Amino acid sequence: MVLLAVSCGSTRLGGVWELEGYDGPPFERVMIVALASTPELRAQYENGYVDRLANDRILALASVNMVPHVEDITRETVGAWVDEYALDGVIVTRVMNVERETEYIPPTYSLGGWYGAWAVPTSPGRVIETLEISLETSLFDVKTGQLVYSAVSRSYNPSDSRKMIHTVIELLVADVMERGYLETRSRQGSAPLLNRRFSSEGQRGCCVGQSTPAASRTAGSERRKTARSSW
Repeated sequence: MVLLAVSCGSTRLGGVWELEGYDGPPFERVMIVALASTPELRAQYENGYVDRLANDRILALASVNMVPHVEDITRETVGAWVDEYALDGVIVTRVMNVERETEYIPPTYSLGGWYGAWAVPTSPGRVIETLEISLETSLFDVKTGQLVYSAVSRSYNPSDSRKMIHTVIELLVADVMERGYLETRSRQGSAPLLNRRFSSEGQRGCCVGQSTPAASRTAGSERRKTARSSW
């Protein structure tokens, strides 16, 4: 008998790159773009990211709400969104690599040699399948056009796409906030509707983000210096 085994799932950040010397303030209005293989996965990821940032009162826009088909996203369309919504940052996530591996572990027997195969095995043979999905997430400063931050997340044997997406987003948001690229906003003040939802059925909704005066450049820069020193 051969048993099929799948190792436990987990997600971690596999590497982080930052633009050296960048000292801009925390981003206040960002657009989320997921270059996913299906519209459903794209909507899950972008809406999940928007909802997570809304928890910290950070304004975000899901690109799926503007252009349902990712292949229709162009430099011109992104530029139009930047101008219309006064965006200062764009976060782009793409699939970097999908790797599947299968390993066979033969059975073991209480008796040695070839004649032991007639005995009852002490442990059956096993086929172990592993799946690793690597996502690359990049943060761009739209004012300068520069890539300022990029991270690779690696998910091992994800059992559910929603759980994997949730974990990846939590890791990324925690990391960019620690490094000073984003920060929790005050609940005072008001802002236009920007954090918008787009369901898999194509229906639109919205949640309201609220803004406050921009944080100082010094605070964001100092947090990034502290974060870099820990890597």
